[in-house]
Parts: sequence; structure tokens; C-alpha cells
Amino acid sequence: MRAREGAEAEAAAAQAINDFLNRDLLAGIQLEKRPTRDVSLLELLDDAARETDRRFAGQPETAARVHQSIGESYFNLSKYAHAREQHGKALQLFSQLLGRGSAPALAEIARLA
Repeated sequence: MRAREGAEAEAAAAQAINDFLNRDLLAGIQLEKRPTRDVSLLELLDDAARETDRRFAGQPETAARVHQSIGESYFNLSKYAHAREQHGKALQLFSQLLGRGSAPALAEIARLA
């Protein structure tokens, strides 16, 4: 029973993240409010970073995973300060939810190192 509940929670989190990225973030780009129609990946990440906590209020584990993903994307773009901020938020949420010694929290500590 627990395994099934865990799998269902994982699937729900994955769907929420997918919806956020595809519907809320990418489809929500308001080009008419931008000076040009060119939107950079960095601008999309900045938008996602600003919206994550609001969008996933009440879903802290999903918010932590989104912060983790955004942090990895910033890191890959050599935006290290932004990456640190996102991984720090993920660490805080994972620590509150699962404990600082949990595997997800320890993974964030390693990323921050």
C-alpha cells in the first residue's frame, strides 16, 4: 500500500512539474509585455524561479524539485549565484520535509559544495 501511495505521489509531482513548465511557464510567456519577441532561456528560468513558491504553495516537495531543476539549469549556464540560490531553497524545503540527513537534502548540500 505504501509503495503504491509513494508511486502515486511521485507521478503527481512529476505531472505538476510538467504542467508548470509546459503550461504555466512556456505557454504563459507574455510576448506583448516584452520589448522584443526574443526570449532567452535565462529569462524563462528567472520567471520560473520567481513563480515556483507561489505556484507550488502547499506542495513543498514539488517546489523543492522545481528549485533543484532550475538550479541545475542555472549551473549549466554558468550562473552560479542563481544556482546557489535555487539549490539553497531546495535544501531548505527538503530539510524541513525529510530531514537534513535525507538523501535529497544531502544531494543539495553536495551541489552547494
